[in-house]
Amino acid sequence: MKTSAKPLTETHPGVRVQVYRNLRNGLWSVVALEGPDKGRVIAHKPDFIIEECSYSVQPAGNARVRRTGRKNVHAFIRGRVPTKWVMMLGRTRGVTYNPHVHRGFVLEDGASQLTGRARGLDAGDNMVIQSSAVRFCADGKVAEGFACDAARWGGLFA
Repeated sequence: MKTSAKPLTETHPGVRVQVYRNLRNGLWSVVALEGPDKGRVIAHKPDFIIEECSYSVQPAGNARVRRTGRKNVHAFIRGRVPTKWVMMLGRTRGVTYNPHVHRGFVLEDGASQLTGRARGLDAGDNMVIQSSAVRFCADGKVAEGFACDAARWGGLFA
């Protein structure tokens, strides 16, 4: 694995990735889904954002955890590394997954299960400001929402 203190937007811009929580080191493991590092962990990061996200839980892995009581890597959030620095826009929703309780990712408030792709943002005039995004936080929490180009939209929130 290549390690770098640089943000993913500099080292792997635009690359499709899948992310899972690494229980050994407490960080998020980022696996490339394309390019020369396809299938390899390209980073362990405490906090970052990916866009165009979808949720994936492998049913056999979920069943194995329930049957054996031992954890295994079977749940991912897939997306694309932004090509430039982005920030989360507006309100976010907490996302969680517990294989002993859930069969897939759910909102933290337990209101609904998340499957497939997160929806894009419609600004009211059918112009998409930015795609759906997920922020992976150092404390192990995940927040779903929307991201925007920080340079373009940052002045609106200053």
